[in-house]
Amino acid sequence: MRTITRLAAVVLAAAFPQSPFGASVAGEGAPDNLERVFRIDRNTVENYSYNNKSLISGQVKAVAIDFQGLNYGALKTEPNPMDEALAAKSVLVIQPWPGPWHWSNFQAIRQTDLIIAATREKYGIGGDVPVVVYGRSMGGVSAYNYAVYGEFPVAGVAGNCPVTDLAHHATERPDVARGIYRAFAHYDSGVALAVAWHNPAALVDKLPKVPYFVISTDTDESVDKEAHADRFVAALRAKNHSVEYLVVPGMTHVEFDIPGRFDKYPDVLKRYIDFIAGFAR
Repeated sequence: MRTITRLAAVVLAAAFPQSPFGASVAGEGAPDNLERVFRIDRNTVENYSYNNKSLISGQVKAVAIDFQGLNYGALKTEPNPMDEALAAKSVLVIQPWPGPWHWSNFQAIRQTDLIIAATREKYGIGGDVPVVVYGRSMGGVSAYNYAVYGEFPVAGVAGNCPVTDLAHHATERPDVARGIYRAFAHYDSGVALAVAWHNPAALVDKLPKVPYFVISTDTDESVDKEAHADRFVAALRAKNHSVEYLVVPGMTHVEFDIPGRFDKYPDVLKRYIDFIAGFAR
C-alpha cells in the first residue's frame, strides 16, 4: 500500500508541480481561471451560498446566517417560507454551503467568513448591520462555533434541535461518527481533540454574552433532548447567559422549519422568526 501511495505521489508531483506532493518542483502552477473560480468574492459568492436578497426591497437591517443540518447535499437555490418572512422584515438570509458533513471545522468557519464578507461587499451592507446565526441539528454546532471562532461578531444565536454535545453525539449514531471523522481527519491533532475544540458543550465559557434561543422536543429520536438541549441550556444559564428555551411536545427532529412542514407549527415558527428579526435595525 505504501509503495502505491509513493507512486501516486510521484505521478501527482509530475502532473501538478505546485501540489503538496511536489512543492519543490518547478512549474507554472494553477491556471489563472481556476484561481478565479476558487476565490470567494462578490463575483463568485453565490456559487458558494444562497441568499434571499432578491426578496428584499430597501435597506438590509440584519444579516442572518442559516446553518444547514447533516446530509444537506446540494446548494439551496429557492426561498422557503422562512426566508420570505425574514425578507419581509428586511433580514438578509445567507446559507453557506461548506459541504454535508463539515461539523463546523475551521475550514467551514473560514468559508463562512469569506461568504459574509463577499455578500456584504456585493450588496453594500455596512459593518454596523447586525449578524445573527441560527441552525438546525448539525447547524446548531455551526451556530455556536461561529459565535466563538467567526470573524464577524454575532448579535444573537438560535438553534432548532441543536447538537450541543458533539462528543456524546459521536456515540449516539454510527452515521455521525463517520461524518465527524470525515470532518476532522485532516487535523494534525487527531479527531478526538478536534471534537473537543468544536464541541459546543466545551465552548460555553467562550460564547459571547448575547441572547440565545433554543428549541427542542421531547420526542427527538435523532438528537436526545436531555443529553443536548437540556444540559446546554442549564450550562448557559449557569454562566448568566440570556436564554429562551422552548420545548415543543410531540414534534419530530427539527420539524417546524423543514420543507413541507412550515405550516405544522406556525406559532413556533413565528417565535423563531421574531427572535431572528428582532435584531434588525
